[in-house]
Amino acid sequence: MSINFSLFPTLTEELLGKIRFQPRPYEFYFDCDTEILPLIKEQINGSEKYYKLSDENGIWNLDEYNLILKREYTIKSFSNLFGVDGIVCRNAELGLAIMWTSKSSNIRGVIDIGAIKNISDNEKILTVEEKFDVAMLRGQIDLKTIIYIKKSGNPTLKEE
Repeated sequence: MSINFSLFPTLTEELLGKIRFQPRPYEFYFDCDTEILPLIKEQINGSEKYYKLSDENGIWNLDEYNLILKREYTIKSFSNLFGVDGIVCRNAELGLAIMWTSKSSNIRGVIDIGAIKNISDNEKILTVEEKFDVAMLRGQIDLKTIIYIKKSGNPTLKEE
């Protein structure tokens, strides 16, 4: 029998619910001459995680056209991430990013989306748009949104 535990505060599903983290679906586009055209996402085998991209004219492919991704994130109440009951000290700074990998292309990267600071508890909307060059990617592309510690801050006595 094994047991897993963390020595550090962890971002749980419960905490994600408290901050009301709401990522919108990814949108994909490509440059075609002077226009930016949308790509259609088709689920593969009814999966919520795997999609095939295509355009309505059937011309888009990664060898001849770029890939543009867009996504919007809303955090409705982010103060729960900070302080004694949060995952970082009150004056830390969190970052939001997308980690991407393309095993077929043998490359990976991180797209910085923005910072989350404990300044007020107002709704925060972060938007990302990233353009991948022609022939940069091949095969399957994996995208994963992460929240990470951008600046650690200085803990108070209660937060240590």
